[in-house]
Amino acid sequence: STEVNLRNNKIKFIKANCLILKNVYSHDNKFLLEYPNLIVSLYFTNNLIEYIESGSFRLLNYLYNLDLSINRLRILNERDFADLKILTNLNLSSNYLEIIERKVFDNLKNLVNLDLSFNLIREIDSFCFSSMKFLKDLHLNMNKMFLLENSTLFGLNSIRNIYLSEEILSDFIQVE
Repeated sequence: STEVNLRNNKIKFIKANCLILKNVYSHDNKFLLEYPNLIVSLYFTNNLIEYIESGSFRLLNYLYNLDLSINRLRILNERDFADLKILTNLNLSSNYLEIIERKVFDNLKNLVNLDLSFNLIREIDSFCFSSMKFLKDLHLNMNKMFLLENSTLFGLNSIRNIYLSEEILSDFIQVE
């Protein structure tokens, strides 16, 4: 298993096929990575990422952890994470996300932990998390939401913790 740390690099966007790496060596010529499908953890923390091109994670068949926290992401498209079928942890905290559209997370059926905290999220579409049957922890704290509809949480059968800011609690609609 391989961990790739791209933290603190001033990366501005993630292009399709940019992670198709072959025969990567470290500064002391030690062999690190032959194929991208061996990457299990990928860290893009604290960069300047504004955009993820569709297909960027296409060959990362064994990726379990993806950290895109502390970047400048504003929009997530439905194809951004489509190829990450076994991803279990996704950290999107501390970005500039405002709206989470329904199909963005549709293919993340094995996700266990999703962190959307410290964004500018005002709205999460109904049934946005419905495909996440194994999600246990959902971090929504420190956003701009004042209402969370029942339909937003539909399908979260394994949920243990939903982290919310105090301002949303007054309008929280109980899941039945």
